[in-house]
Amino acid sequence: MTSDANTGIAAGLTLSERIGRCAVLIFLLFCSCLALAQEQPQDLTQLSLEELMNIEVYGASKYVQSLREAPSAVTIVTAEDIRSYGYRTLADVLRSVRGFYVSNDRNYSYVGVRGFSPPGDYNGRILLLVDGHRLNDNLYDGALIGTEFPVDIDAIDRIEIIRGPSSSLYGTNAFLGVINVITRDPRKSAGLTTSLDAGSFGTYTGHLQWGTRLPYDGSALIAGSFSDSDGQTLFFPEFDDPATNYGVARDADFDQSRTIMAKLKLSHFQFQTLAGTRKKGIPTASFGTMFNDPGTRTIDSQGFFTSKYDRDFGDAGALTATASFNRYRYSGWYVYANPDVASGRVMNRDFGAGDWWGLDAQFRRRLGSRHNVVVGGEYRNNFRQDQKNFDIDPFTSYLDDQRTSVTKALYAQDEIKLASRVMLNLGVRHDTYLHHSTTNPRFGLLISPSDRTTLKLLFGTAFREGNAYEAYYAFGDAQKSNPGLRPETIRTYEIAADHYTRSGIRISASAYAYLIKDLIQQVKDDSDGRLVFENVARVRAKGVELEVERKWSAGFEARASYSLQTALEDRTNILLSNSPKHLAKVNGIVPVFRNRLFLAADAQFIGRRAALSGDSVGSATVLNFTALTRELSRHVDVAFTAYNVFDMQYADPAASEHRQLHIPQDGRSFRVKFSYSIGDKSK
Repeated sequence: MTSDANTGIAAGLTLSERIGRCAVLIFLLFCSCLALAQEQPQDLTQLSLEELMNIEVYGASKYVQSLREAPSAVTIVTAEDIRSYGYRTLADVLRSVRGFYVSNDRNYSYVGVRGFSPPGDYNGRILLLVDGHRLNDNLYDGALIGTEFPVDIDAIDRIEIIRGPSSSLYGTNAFLGVINVITRDPRKSAGLTTSLDAGSFGTYTGHLQWGTRLPYDGSALIAGSFSDSDGQTLFFPEFDDPATNYGVARDADFDQSRTIMAKLKLSHFQFQTLAGTRKKGIPTASFGTMFNDPGTRTIDSQGFFTSKYDRDFGDAGALTATASFNRYRYSGWYVYANPDVASGRVMNRDFGAGDWWGLDAQFRRRLGSRHNVVVGGEYRNNFRQDQKNFDIDPFTSYLDDQRTSVTKALYAQDEIKLASRVMLNLGVRHDTYLHHSTTNPRFGLLISPSDRTTLKLLFGTAFREGNAYEAYYAFGDAQKSNPGLRPETIRTYEIAADHYTRSGIRISASAYAYLIKDLIQQVKDDSDGRLVFENVARVRAKGVELEVERKWSAGFEARASYSLQTALEDRTNILLSNSPKHLAKVNGIVPVFRNRLFLAADAQFIGRRAALSGDSVGSATVLNFTALTRELSRHVDVAFTAYNVFDMQYADPAASEHRQLHIPQDGRSFRVKFSYSIGDKSK
């Protein structure tokens, strides 16, 4: 690999030639889907509008409502989408969603939305939920979306991607959007399903799921997975020196993960527990560690247990109450050169431990024919927020910080039917922390000019509380704490529209603008030269998104989206780092043999992005291709996926802890997946 990879130029073909080649293929794929499908029976194009527009969504309002009534622009990705396009992780799913993009520093995956994804950010401005339960941890606000995500991808029923601020319902972290991962319903997943993947870079993954129905409307589900990958041998020109193996990192990109989840439903009670752990080698020698040393790695473990009571009392209303216990552990093992010890190296350990329990209660009731009222409250006790950093041998402590905290919140929402085609959604939430409190409203006016069209006028504010890492992580003489951090705030305005044509085409469009104040960033204190997190920046952004989609009776699908976005540092008018102006996505599925064999393609274009160094990484077009069977035999299905088919060599901007200015991403790779199912294969 040459340094040209860092600017998105691959050997043999120029960037423009590769983009053109991809664009032609994408265009032909999209057109072939349209043309071939026109010859098929059109029964699916005659679906009722209730089926087309009233798909259920939970995360937008904390109760089940139709997609057209949700006061947000929402995308839903189904289990069938995950299977058809060969998505391996939640990060793969988000790459395909309009307005979203994903970066990777070969340790963690970072989600960007609407032009905002600072390098090194731990996804704290996106709220990640599993079955409506908060997954962001209480130390770093982290939302783990790559192989570190603690839910088996095969155990997912659907994913709700909700754009815009939602602090009026969820409080902190619901800043730019909410991602609600809904796992499979045990009642619809009776039987045994198992699968095994084998792929490039010595990657093997196994999945196992078993579900059963129980008496008295009960059901149970157990799902788990394992994944092991040797990773790649990588070349980094920044380390091209004999003392650092000429820039070649071997056996340092490994990835090992395990997940397990169990769900039990008995009458009005639901119990759920999950746990996941991931160990990842770091080949980039970040934070000044020794290059090409496989001892440098991170381990993330996360899980929770919830007990939920959910009952609908009819005209008297509905009550949901949840109690939960949550746990997060982070351990970073970093190898540094140290000539003062016999081995010439020292192992540093960076450690974080977070434990918290919480209560959440919500009451919903319809008042007459015009009001649907929700009131609720939350209590969270962070009884452990520990951060440590020390050298193991000889033992030297640099940080030993232990904290506890409590948050409380009350919220209310009213869905008001002003007329037969006009609905007003009003919501507000008040959160109380140790040193301050914050109130965040949401407003949505939903208008349906016709049965086929919905227009949404949306406004909302949100906040992100400075987390324990930002406020209290003080590493020796290099960093210092700042417990006086103010919450970040955002104010968002949006217009969203959905229209269904008579031929069954869905057209979605949105335009938005937002302003972020008091953005928390790490800067150097002029008084002592130490690094500290402070409220130092404002961000102003605007953009438009357009998506067109159609599905046909014989299994044909086609979807295309384009996003134009501009996110600027407000005072300097400089484009944010890792913020592409242009995003484009095209997906298509074509049945080729009696509805048993399908071909699927997923293409993604990401525009040029500025790096922290002041230069930029080039644009890139990545095409993934999948061939899969559906019920080829009674119990067995097979899928083959080629990722980055054209072997596009591209990079993501690096964060400040890297010597590299850009982090190269994966070239062409492959995966074969065999699935075996016994029993009910309902999706």
